Amino acid sequence: DYPVLYLNDGQNLFNSKESFSGVSWEAASAASELILAGVLPPFIIVGIDHANEFRSLDYLPCTPGTGAGNFRASGRDLPHGALSAKIALTI
Repeated sequence: DYPVLYLNDGQNLFNSKESFSGVSWEAASAASELILAGVLPPFIIVGIDHANEFRSLDYLPCTPGTGAGNFRASGRDLPHGALSAKIALTI
């Protein structure tokens, strides 16, 4: 059995041609270096692609743009916007 590391934005992890920015994050190379150096045990990386224009649905618990100023209503009055509301719910 191997530990598994799940990473969002899977299209960016391994192949620069598939990366959103055109530059891969080199996840496999970084993992190999850390494993060979004995810093981490061997593990499996699973990349989860995002849903393009529906990407925010991966991160927000409600429909994007439903609140004032295109923020969701429950987060619009917080100093850092909707992200702070989501973080507060998960901590």
